[in-house]
Amino acid sequence: MLLFIFSVFSVVTLRSIDPAYGTNQLLFFGVSFLAYAVLSSIPFLWLRRGRWWAYGGVIALLLITLIVGTATNGSVSWLRIGSYRIQPSEFLKPVLLFLLGIEVASHPLHQLPKLLRFLAIVGIPLGLVLLQPDLGTMLVTTAGIAAVYFFSAPTKRYTAWLSGIAVMVILVSWLFLLQPYQKDRIRSFIAPQSDPLGSGYNARQAMIAVGSGEMWGKGFGNGLQSNLRFLPERHTDFLFATFSEETGFIGNTLLISLYAFLFFWIARLLADLDSPEKIYIALGLSMALFAQTTINIGMNIGIAPITGVPLPLFSLGGSSLVATAVTLGIIESLRRSSLPRVERRM
Repeated sequence: MLLFIFSVFSVVTLRSIDPAYGTNQLLFFGVSFLAYAVLSSIPFLWLRRGRWWAYGGVIALLLITLIVGTATNGSVSWLRIGSYRIQPSEFLKPVLLFLLGIEVASHPLHQLPKLLRFLAIVGIPLGLVLLQPDLGTMLVTTAGIAAVYFFSAPTKRYTAWLSGIAVMVILVSWLFLLQPYQKDRIRSFIAPQSDPLGSGYNARQAMIAVGSGEMWGKGFGNGLQSNLRFLPERHTDFLFATFSEETGFIGNTLLISLYAFLFFWIARLLADLDSPEKIYIALGLSMALFAQTTINIGMNIGIAPITGVPLPLFSLGGSSLVATAVTLGIIESLRRSSLPRVERRM
């Protein structure tokens, strides 16, 4: 039901910008509904058996992307298939966090060999994403990994080591991997008025769009920032700002309430899961989804740097939509597998 409500909000908003966007998004939602239905109906034990195949498949796609992928704004994150593009790094999030939940439950991180195993599983795909470089996917996936890691109650010594490694990765990324435009986005977040017509332009226009919606908004199709194209990426990264301008504070409140309801459902579900590995999986997946949601809304209202993260179940994009549907399908599979057998049959 929630997927259907989100699809209505998303398609109506995109059609107000360009009818073609709405048509494409409707197609993407159709694929997403199918992905959710399939994943949620597959028994957890079957998903568990296929985890290494899925992990290997995602790594293969990331490698292929680096070799023959399409560059966008200096980041090689897309594979072109016919007239469509897919972003393999979007599917890394559910696949890696599913595998990681099982691994941490089976191999608690209280010994060095198990910690090294954890780092290897995480480091290989994240290293490939960093080479693209895709800062947004790195942040979102890392949030899910951190949730799984800290929930496992690691030792303070290991945490200190990993903190040192994280600092080194950040320094190396800043010096050698991040594109100039990505660095400019971070600088403009720290000092938003330093370059309002350059690196700070996107964030400034998004905040203007959000504020101009006031209480009731200007109505679908009447947003000046989006329709006059002052707002960049109005259909993807900044669709929330477009929606804010058109529906105002009332529309924002309703949309954010939908996300609150989604995360409340997931939080309630966590209490009903019947094994540690299911709890780890659901925790990692939900934290990544929560991070993606808050980062996107945050960058639309000027409280987070612009990282190119789409708003789950809302922004235009087939890869993001299907990956989110896969995430929710896995969570629903966890819920169903934890029900008593009689309830499962009903």
